[in-house]
Parts: sequence; C-alpha cells; structure tokens
Amino acid sequence: MYVDKRLSGIQAVQTLSRLNRMRRGKEATFVLDFVNDREGILESFQDYYESTTTDEPVDPQRLYELQHELTEWRVWTESEVDGFAGVLFKLPHGGKVEDHAELNAFLDPAVDRFKALGDDGEDRKEKQEALRGQLVAFRNLYSFLGQVVPFQDPGLEKLYAFARLLLRKLPRPEGEERWDPGDDVVLASLKLQKAAEGDLYLQSGSEGMLTGPHQAGMQVAEPVREKLSTIIDTLNNRFGLNLPDHVEKVLDGVIDEMSASETMRQAASVNDEGNFRVIFDPAFSEALVDHHSENGDFVDLVFRDQALREALNKLVSERVYSRAREDVAK
Repeated sequence: MYVDKRLSGIQAVQTLSRLNRMRRGKEATFVLDFVNDREGILESFQDYYESTTTDEPVDPQRLYELQHELTEWRVWTESEVDGFAGVLFKLPHGGKVEDHAELNAFLDPAVDRFKALGDDGEDRKEKQEALRGQLVAFRNLYSFLGQVVPFQDPGLEKLYAFARLLLRKLPRPEGEERWDPGDDVVLASLKLQKAAEGDLYLQSGSEGMLTGPHQAGMQVAEPVREKLSTIIDTLNNRFGLNLPDHVEKVLDGVIDEMSASETMRQAASVNDEGNFRVIFDPAFSEALVDHHSENGDFVDLVFRDQALREALNKLVSERVYSRAREDVAK
C-alpha cells in the first residue's frame, strides 16, 4: 500500500483499517512511504476505540432542510440530477472517456448557472460562496449520517452523488492558492528506509469526542498555502536526495524576500508565469548566492546540476509569482 499524503482522524482509521480486510491469496500487507508519525496515528484511532460520541446531537432532518435550500437556488433541475444518477450508477468499474462526457453533460449547465448567480461584484461572490457552503454541508452531513442511518430516500443519494462531482467542477474561490507541480514532477527513483518499528497501544476507558458535521461547509475557508516542505519532498523524490531540514528555512527566506521585492511584484502584475521567469531566474540565482553562507553545500549542488536547478527554479517561481500577485491585489 502506498500512502502519498498525511492522514488523520477518520481518514487514517478508514484507510489503514482496509489493510486488515480478508482476501483470497492475501498473506501479508505493509505500507510503503508513509509520512505520518506514530503519535498522530494513535491519536486518530483513540477517538474510535471502545465508545465514540459527537459533541452535539446530529439531526438527520437537517439533510432535508439543506436539500430544500439547495433546490431553491435553481442552479440545477431535478431531471439533470436524475439523468446524472442514471449514468453514474450504471457505470462499470473504471469507466470510459465517453462515460465522463455523459456525466459532464448534466453537470456543466449547473456550473454555468453557478457562474451567473447574482449581479457582478461582491453580490455574485457572496451568493456563490453561500451555495458552495450549503453544498459542502449537505455532502458532509450525508456522508456522515449515511454510515449510521439506513436512509430509504433515493433522492438524497442522487443529490449527494451529484453534489460531490459538482463541487469538483465549480470555479475555486477567488484568492484560493493551490500548488500543482505539473509535468515537472516525475518519479525517477525510489528510496526505501526503515525509520522505526514498534507497537501502539490504545487506552481503555477513554471516550472519543467527534465534531458533528451538521454545520460543516457553512463558512468559507481561508486559503491554505502549500507547505514549503512539499518542494523539498519533490526534489528528494525526483533526484534521490536527502536534503537536510534547514534547506527549507533557507528557501523560505529566499521566497519571502523575493515575494516582497517591488521588482518581482511589478513583473508578476504585468506578465504571465512564462514571461515572469525571464526576470525571476537570474534574480533567484543571485538570491541563492547571497544565501551561500547559510547552506553552501545545497547552493553548490543546485549550480552543478542543471536539471535540479531548472526544477527548483520552476517550483520556487510559481510560489513567488503567486504571492507577489496576491500582495499586489490587496
């Protein structure tokens, strides 16, 4: 099993519990390249050990209230939801390209209506985020209650399936930052290293407490910056490196300095990312030289390896470009 992201809470419990499922021919399992620490996994499982309660009562009736509120937006029609479900629930495992086209035919009209909500400016943004919040709330609440309540309403199931995929297609909130390494990240080598071994022991007599999802998604989340450690992990995995932790601090300082530079801000405000690189690349090289005293081995390695330098330039330039444009827009 390959786990490529950090797991916590119910995600950790559900994902790792699947390792214990019986299957013909299955003799042993192991997790490859797992980023969690032991304490985080123990904390996640503890909430579900022996007994678990929610901090507030979760009312299934709230599902029907949300269903009614969502219908009032008139962003989709009942026939579109029914048509979508008719395609989705008949798809074979894996599906085909033409199957996705059929699903999109029912989703795209809703996306267009979502974009046209309200008047221009703040009114449109507020209505879009209000609808998005209700969609997220319905999705989360149905997903939660569906595990413990035997619903007999196919309308809820169809709307849940429709909402899940619609949320993926809606335009992101303005200002949301999400880093995508694109085609530059290719797995060229794999390093296996056993970091620790031992047993984890859950505590008896400790009741878990979970936050009910009935209000989940009703507020717009603040944009989350991708952790700088992602760049370090990308370079380590792609080039088979083992960069020390303080490299992250060096790069963090360089990114902060360049993002705050008036030259970088002006360049980012009037150029796309490709043209921005013409100004960024030489400036980044100078910045690395300026920080040579902090980590000379890393800087020397970057200048010796052209492929490494090009990958690092692209990853860092995307960060600086995004932050610089964000600061200009404030």
